[in-house]
Amino acid sequence: MWAVLGVVVLAVVAISLAAVALTSTPTANTSAQAPPEPLPGTEPELEPAPLAPVRALFGQSRPLTVSVLGDSTSDDDDGWVAMWAQELADTHTVTLHMWDAEDAGYDLPVTYGDAGPEVEIWNFSVPGALPDDPARRLGAAQPEQPDLVVYNFGHTSTPGDVGHELDTTVRAVKQRWDGPSQSLLILQNPARHESRIEQSETVFYLRTFWARDAGVPTVNVFAAFRYAPGPVRNLLENDEQPNARGSGLWSSVVTAALRPQ
Repeated sequence: MWAVLGVVVLAVVAISLAAVALTSTPTANTSAQAPPEPLPGTEPELEPAPLAPVRALFGQSRPLTVSVLGDSTSDDDDGWVAMWAQELADTHTVTLHMWDAEDAGYDLPVTYGDAGPEVEIWNFSVPGALPDDPARRLGAAQPEQPDLVVYNFGHTSTPGDVGHELDTTVRAVKQRWDGPSQSLLILQNPARHESRIEQSETVFYLRTFWARDAGVPTVNVFAAFRYAPGPVRNLLENDEQPNARGSGLWSSVVTAALRPQ
């Protein structure tokens, strides 16, 4: 009898452990009770490259050329790139060129500030763009050799594709200019649509694997949105695009991250 009882107990324990294992492993298709998106890694050994070399660019007295390659989250005339340009104007003379996707060219430049080192920003951000799209249009995207290339992608890619797509554009930039330039990756804001878990996994992959392996520093806008007071929806115009408040938070995070120390 004791042997039979022991078998029953072990069976109950095994069933319980199996149930725990099944319920503790969420799938990418979970929707009704989706777990919170994972924050990009916080482990010290997974930290991407340091920001110090990029910050140093904004502490120099010589002119600086910045190339922003991105998607719809950075293409608005009053979005975070424009706000960042205005914040930089506290210490620099900033000229901003915004790409017009309909006209397939840059709009007339806007200048902010009238004192300090010159900063030229070429914002080639196109709605729906994938990270490898700029590789085929660098002649238009980068009319001048950049000192800093800012990559603002992630919403349009899967964790399995985003690394290869970014690699394609990074290689194209190096081949075009055959010279050194600093790179910076923006970890984009969290989304609220049905693919939000996949998008957060893309951000996690970019920070803990791609950026570290590529030696590219990051600015963690994703975490800034997640930790901001109130729900994330207060920072979004729709399920993905930042509103004025979200763009203001985005630009302030970039400004603070790149401030010379």
